[in-house]
Amino acid sequence: MTAARRPSMVIPFLEGALALALLFYADHRAVADLFAAWQTKEYSHGILIPLVALLLAWHRLAEVQPIARPSWLGVGYLAVSAAL
Repeated sequence: MTAARRPSMVIPFLEGALALALLFYADHRAVADLFAAWQTKEYSHGILIPLVALLLAWHRLAEVQPIARPSWLGVGYLAVSAAL
């Protein structure tokens, strides 16, 4: 791996880390409320639902294997969602 190639691998990682940090910041209270609700006997199975959803998505992604292509359409989605 050359030094010129290394920054191109770091930038997507940093963008993803920033997106996860912003998502956590925006939703940390809702996630805390969910965990509090999942501590009750009635909703104690709720902690399994995100895990099962991730497992199903992982298997589906392995079957389909989509091709990742950059698109400006994502910027439009972000602009519309920011306006809301």
